[in-house]
Amino acid sequence: MPDASGTLETIALELGKALQPLEDLLGAGPGIFTKLGEELPREIAGDANIANKLSAAATKAGSLDPLITALATAITNNNPLSIIEKGVPLLQNIADLIALLKQVGDALHQAANALPAADKARLQTLAAEMAVRTIEYMAVGYLDERMPTLTNSLDLLGVIDREFKPDETLEVTNAPREVIPRRFRVDEIPKLVIHPDQYLQDRFKFGRPDFDGRVLLTKTLALLENLGVPGVIYETPGQPSVLEAYLFNLHADTSVSPPGLKAELGLPGNATFDQTVDFSDLWKGTVHVEANYAAGVGVTWQPPFTVKAIPPTGNLDLKVLLGLKAQNPDNNPITLLAVAGGTRLQAKSIGGSIGVDAHLSTAGGDVKPEVQLKVEEGKLIIDFSQGDGFIQKLLSGVHLEANFPFTATWNPKDGLRVTGDAGLEVFIPLHEDLVVVQLNGLYFSVGIGSDAAVHIGMAAQLTAHLGPLSATVDHIGADAAITFPPGASGRLGMADFSLDFVPPRGIGLAVDAGVVKGGGFLSVDTARGEYVGALELTFSGVIALKAIAIINTKMPDGSIDFALLILVTAEFAPIQLGFGFTLVGVGGLLAMKRRLDTEALRVGVRTGALSSVLFPQDIIANIRRIISDIKNIFPLATEHFVIGPMGKLGWGTPTLISLELGVIIDLPTPAVVIAGVLRCSLPAEDLPILNLQVNFAGGVDFDKGLIWFDASLYDSHLLIYTLTGDMALRIGWGDQAIFILTVGGFHPSFNEIPPDLRGLRRLGISLLSGDNPRLTCQTYFAITSNTVQSGSRVELYAEGCGLNIYGFLGYDLLVQFNPFHFIADLEAGLALRDGTDELMGIHVHGQLSGPGPFRARGEASIDILFFSISIDFDVTWGDDAPAQIEAEVDVLPLVEAALKDDRNWLATLPANAHPNVTLRKLELPPEQIVMNPFAVLSVSQKVVPLGLEINKFGNQKPKGTTRFELTFTDGGTDEVREEFATANFLRLSDDEKLARKSFDKMRSGLRFSTGDSSQTGANTAKDVIYELSYVHRKRGLTIRAGLVRLFGSVFSIFTGAGAVTKNKFAVARRTGGTPIAKVDVKEPEFQVVNGNDLSLHAPGLTAKTSAEAWQLHDDLVATNPELRGRLQVLSSYELSDAA
Repeated sequence: MPDASGTLETIALELGKALQPLEDLLGAGPGIFTKLGEELPREIAGDANIANKLSAAATKAGSLDPLITALATAITNNNPLSIIEKGVPLLQNIADLIALLKQVGDALHQAANALPAADKARLQTLAAEMAVRTIEYMAVGYLDERMPTLTNSLDLLGVIDREFKPDETLEVTNAPREVIPRRFRVDEIPKLVIHPDQYLQDRFKFGRPDFDGRVLLTKTLALLENLGVPGVIYETPGQPSVLEAYLFNLHADTSVSPPGLKAELGLPGNATFDQTVDFSDLWKGTVHVEANYAAGVGVTWQPPFTVKAIPPTGNLDLKVLLGLKAQNPDNNPITLLAVAGGTRLQAKSIGGSIGVDAHLSTAGGDVKPEVQLKVEEGKLIIDFSQGDGFIQKLLSGVHLEANFPFTATWNPKDGLRVTGDAGLEVFIPLHEDLVVVQLNGLYFSVGIGSDAAVHIGMAAQLTAHLGPLSATVDHIGADAAITFPPGASGRLGMADFSLDFVPPRGIGLAVDAGVVKGGGFLSVDTARGEYVGALELTFSGVIALKAIAIINTKMPDGSIDFALLILVTAEFAPIQLGFGFTLVGVGGLLAMKRRLDTEALRVGVRTGALSSVLFPQDIIANIRRIISDIKNIFPLATEHFVIGPMGKLGWGTPTLISLELGVIIDLPTPAVVIAGVLRCSLPAEDLPILNLQVNFAGGVDFDKGLIWFDASLYDSHLLIYTLTGDMALRIGWGDQAIFILTVGGFHPSFNEIPPDLRGLRRLGISLLSGDNPRLTCQTYFAITSNTVQSGSRVELYAEGCGLNIYGFLGYDLLVQFNPFHFIADLEAGLALRDGTDELMGIHVHGQLSGPGPFRARGEASIDILFFSISIDFDVTWGDDAPAQIEAEVDVLPLVEAALKDDRNWLATLPANAHPNVTLRKLELPPEQIVMNPFAVLSVSQKVVPLGLEINKFGNQKPKGTTRFELTFTDGGTDEVREEFATANFLRLSDDEKLARKSFDKMRSGLRFSTGDSSQTGANTAKDVIYELSYVHRKRGLTIRAGLVRLFGSVFSIFTGAGAVTKNKFAVARRTGGTPIAKVDVKEPEFQVVNGNDLSLHAPGLTAKTSAEAWQLHDDLVATNPELRGRLQVLSSYELSDAA
């Protein structure tokens, strides 16, 4: 019977046993610190606070014993409820003990303050880790007592440290006797498994130039003496240490770089050896060796994992297999993970092995390593029988099991192979021919549905052949649902039973009738309310029809609705259009209650998912991928309608260049997107030298105020060389003004990259296939409102014999056109490396600028191991650039003309005014505008930002006025702001061009109002008096009752029944509830601050944009030059982070 204890309770029990001896250890006083590697100085050895904390922790450790006994008894009795009940207080006591150990550390930290600096530092380091170090000490002792062979192995690997314990039968021992604090480096185990080469460097210096083998030899000697094998380490001045151990010797091999290990076997061998090592009752290790070799066989191990074995004569045949396996002696399953008394993951055994099969001679040979991991009779058990009252009531002891046998094997020849089975559904292949219908197999399944019912299903996969037509029906069958209604009201007493027909999940059709060939696919997912169908037919090889349809009857929120998407394409023999162009296909897309996701479409341009929308190929074979791509690009959305006509054009006969083009319109957004795939195969499609595929899409997003265009090379190559690259265009006029055109990405120092363009691939070609060796060439070109950028890079990589060669040559360029000037950052290098560690290399980094004059400056260096020689250079040549005659422009007349332009004057209604009518457009004479009585008048020009001292105007120099202001003295005003390209008005350095924003929203005009509300006169109170009359029913007379003044509450009741209130847009008809909390995103402000403490330099030095803040900075420096270099401009966000 499996153990009912859970994983958490088992860990608590074992940890409690490990900590149980702490009562005596802590009760002995400060001796615990000596065992942890730090002896207390006399000055604090008798510290009362430390003693009190040690006593309290010892008392708490003493209270663990009865709790451990109670939990062990509950586990023995296999009582899940008792296990949980007894496990909780033990866990709590362990947590309290750990807290008290931390208090011991705090007391030690406080007492160490009175010691000299060196003693204070080492003791306070121990104090900070007191709890962890104590648990490590006890865990190592606990493991050493119960699994000594395991601790010996972990000690050799450096995972644990402990004192040496030679075998008592040895008369002479040579292992060191110094005190070694116990450590258990659990955090090092992942590094040992994942990066063993780095681990060996860190723990033993193996793989580093200063490796001498001393640490590893000492640990090996200790392991041998623990096993009863004598040995000694010989030290010879100027020579590496040598471990002699009866049958072999081991020493550092300094003939290679970095040094490795070398061993020599002293005796010949021809034997088979099998040994089982018991680590515990559960864990066992196995050793299997088959060896045939002569005496004097030498074995070398060179970092990281190059092992060579060369016999002195003849051959060496060696087969070694080291295994580790966990299995109960009584064959009861072992529990891997569990919840007490319930769900658990178990297996009959779990283990692995690592081995090598070597056949070597003096001329070399063959070495085959192999690694295997195996789970035998693995099983997942979902058991609710021991759940609480609610679970028992709901599921009444539901118990499900799923087998998952698992085996994974790796070797260099076959790679990784994984075999196994998982899940609650089993398919049994039958292949029974029933004349007309073939039974391919049966499905048996068991599971719990969303209705909390146990579902047992049986379904079949059938294939029918009807002449040229074949049809496959998958998952057609029946489902038996067992429910457990409350009050034992089911038809079977406590349970209820129902049997339902299950329609097929998928239907596939294939037809081959000579003239007509093709197939179809139909998938039904009733749980999600989704139906998918596809059809692909070819008529005599002349016309190819393809259709895909997706119907949804459930929306993402679970509501019942209807959504439809249909994609139809037709490809046919080319129809000549003239000039070599042909029409080879037409198609279209129609979608109801689906929208266009432009972000997913842009991603699809780079991943190739766009091909699933425009004339998809081989849709039956790729139906799953195509449907997934379509659903990602056109997700479900209510109140949306998408239409997309498509066409396919070709050029040449046969077609050499084809263009698949579609126009996608999403209503009522509106969104208009043009998407396409351009393919080029030269000189012929069946044998192309150049195979080019460019996916592209572009559109206008009116909501965001953005024009965008993306293009990407996909599955393209020149001969055997892969071509890659991305291109993008962004023009924004909405919340974020932007202009970017790039092919291949951006300059590495450019900061203002939109989030969706951060992963652009360089335009490149791979001149060598594969990863080793590889030679790649990459380039990019970009234009922004501030910069012109360009760059290229060539990289070479080749690996062999454990080392690699890496070289590169590249540049990154910034260009200014008026006057022409460029700055290029150049770098080149060639290095011999071990992984990423450089052994030797040469590097050049510099900057070239010009012309007039040209200047080259930088540094060149040569590195060899630990030595480095560098040379700086700074060379200038050529004549100074002639003085540039800049065209001058008077900006003031341009500003005046803009202010006189009627189009720059606007009359807008404030936010609280609703006209509820539409006014017809009036034809007005010049210099006249019409204003609504509630409207607010504003004027805004886009010639130049106001309040900014400009020193350029485009590529011209401003003359006369260089700073402009607009004022109005007859009333209150608000400022109006527009987006301005800063580089059009200020001369920026190259660093500033890369770092500053391309556009800043700066002052452009005035709004002749001081708020966003309409202005009205004083309110006038008026009594409303109604005349009350009513019609007498019998007499038919109208009787006047007089004048009536209504109370306010009565007036509200009457108006609530009026026609206006009944309108669907009326406020009174809006549903109640808690409104969504309003979130105000504050625009960042920029401040001129002191560089030493980041405090505001003076009141009034705050601006809404960085350009205006820099203007304030420049004005201050112009007034007081001593402030140069002492002030900074920072945003409010940066200042809040700094605070």
